[in-house]
Amino acid sequence: MGHIYMTNQFRRPFFKGILASVSSILALTAVSSAFAEEVPVESFARLPTFQGPEISPEGGKILARVQNGDKYTLTAFDIKNNFDQLFGLQEDEKFQLSRVDWGNEDRIVFSVRYDGKRYLTETTETRLLSMKPDGTDMIPLYKRSEFDIMPQIQDNIVSMLPDDPEHILVQYGYPSHEVHKVNITKTRRHKSVKGARGAITSWRANVHGDVVIGSGIINDQKPKLLLKLADGKWKTFSHRVQDPNSTFYVDGASDEPNVFYVLSDHETEALALYKYNAAEDKFVEKLFEKEGVDVNGVVQDLNTGRALAAVFAEDESDNEWFDDSFIKTDLNRLSKGFKDKNVSIEFLNRNQEHYVVFVDAPDDPGRYVLYDRINKTASV
Repeated sequence: MGHIYMTNQFRRPFFKGILASVSSILALTAVSSAFAEEVPVESFARLPTFQGPEISPEGGKILARVQNGDKYTLTAFDIKNNFDQLFGLQEDEKFQLSRVDWGNEDRIVFSVRYDGKRYLTETTETRLLSMKPDGTDMIPLYKRSEFDIMPQIQDNIVSMLPDDPEHILVQYGYPSHEVHKVNITKTRRHKSVKGARGAITSWRANVHGDVVIGSGIINDQKPKLLLKLADGKWKTFSHRVQDPNSTFYVDGASDEPNVFYVLSDHETEALALYKYNAAEDKFVEKLFEKEGVDVNGVVQDLNTGRALAAVFAEDESDNEWFDDSFIKTDLNRLSKGFKDKNVSIEFLNRNQEHYVVFVDAPDDPGRYVLYDRINKTASV
């Protein structure tokens, strides 16, 4: 597929129309008959009323997709204030929500997807925005005056920067593929933190927000892999990803210097999870394998990067929690509290103090439960 550019006739403030439309959606939703009354707290536990709930970084609020007739509305609730509904944002025929994240306790980052056209070619466009949890102060995160051509895809988020609540890292698309620091509280010029590098088209960060993994395709033929070592230098590992006899996929950076989590089948029938020392270019430990089933990824501690679980899928996705994982300890405690029920972790917030837990059974369609792991209390 050829690369698509925006012609002069489209060089105008896209956000003016988008913001007006989204704002009108907010206004209509706020006064619609479906939301004329507050959503009962009890409905939080019922499916399919809620989908994909996410607790804010400090645990005070929650986002979820709430069923509103035959549609779903992105809604925020104030947990500490009796689950008061803060706002509702419903998709319309033109604009759909693409991704939603908590930028910080008082800021929601989200992208809007819509159909566009560039050089008479139909495209899918995304625009990155942020707003307060009550739906106010909605702003675009790309400053129109900084671009000759507004980037087509804006929501390739590399890191939410847990130690910097006012910024996130976003990767630009073709032709630069640079990573920029983006202010989420004001529409500001973006600062480049990782420049373009050869054939690298995808950058990833560790849990602290440091960009440490780069991958791409050389001349549209051979894969390329770069890893950043503890001394700050980048090293090429293309020989690993170009090996025709085995798979080598870096899924994350561990809490140990120069050690990465890698999915590989170099000595197994299916993909297994390993620790790989990049400085020594060798596998140092097999963390998990399941006979005949590929491991799909690793769950990491959001503060340290330590591996908490391996993700795999047989009939459905599942996690193998490691024995020293605090999540396994919490799950055991919850299972004792919900006897004869299946208990699974659906979401862990950024400070790792609050879970969204799903509880179900063969005779129970299931419900969401909020669990405060510090005070060891559960609420529906």
